[in-house]
Amino acid sequence: MFNTIFSVIFLKENYTAGDVVALMIICAGATLFMMLAKNTSSKITRDELSEMFYQPTSISFFIVSFIFAKITWTINYRIQYKMK
Repeated sequence: MFNTIFSVIFLKENYTAGDVVALMIICAGATLFMMLAKNTSSKITRDELSEMFYQPTSISFFIVSFIFAKITWTINYRIQYKMK
């Protein structure tokens, strides 16, 4: 996040609306994580971790994350390919 801000301030690089949107998404995600993260000091065993990993919510999260990453990569690739 600071890399983008510093590159604009010190290196006089141009920024786009996509940069601003990306920064807002990063800030929102970090804020949500800090607000919703559990604050416990209990130790999790290997079996408990494995059980949590295979819960439907975890699997759904990984699938949605992969689809989102693939869509983002595809859009980025098409934008760059059309610019050349």
